[in-house]
Amino acid sequence: MPLNFLLAIFIAMVWFNSASEGWSIPRCSRPIYPLLSLLAASATVARPATRYTEAIKLSQRVSLLGLPLRTFAGNAASDFGKRRALRRELRTHLNRVDAAFIQAADQLAGDRTAAALRLAELAALTTNNIAAGRFTAVLPAEALPEVDSVEPDRLDGRRLATACLCAAAIVILAFFALSPLGAPVELLVPLAMVAFVILVYTLLAFRFGLSEATRLTRSIGGFFSASPPL
Repeated sequence: MPLNFLLAIFIAMVWFNSASEGWSIPRCSRPIYPLLSLLAASATVARPATRYTEAIKLSQRVSLLGLPLRTFAGNAASDFGKRRALRRELRTHLNRVDAAFIQAADQLAGDRTAAALRLAELAALTTNNIAAGRFTAVLPAEALPEVDSVEPDRLDGRRLATACLCAAAIVILAFFALSPLGAPVELLVPLAMVAFVILVYTLLAFRFGLSEATRLTRSIGGFFSASPPL
């Protein structure tokens, strides 16, 4: 009986904690819980003669909002068909929403009242739009920060680096898988080099198309064939 009683108390505590965190509601509505908590904390800080420690707690709540928003983006994309374009759009939008909250929280050190009112406005808008199912317009465009433009050279470098890392991981795993089978190293090393190049081109073509993959791989060849600067 004592063991069963303790087990029942533990189950009740786990259920109560999951319910308080919003895990017992549909997963696309779960960000509403931390947003409402943020809204209440903003109202506390917006009152006159509030101690600065309350502003610190509010800033910490904003820092914890990023994970629920990123999880929400993946859940919404999965519920609506797991399409790659939709997932990318949701992630980009929710990252900008998180950046809008962080920008407003950064102003707490200078003007607690104005920053708290701004955070309350953002939290109310975000909660309302998520509750209404406007997942790709959680915040209006005018409330979002500007998107930082990436230089073409840096963007190409990111694409190449990602493809090279993925290809290297696949080649290394295949090398370790074939080594116990008795394949000679003299055969595996040249095979790995050829497979690496093919995999890089294949990954780039799969994600960005044949023309872009050809341009990026040619840029690698041009880099290594170019003469060093004087």
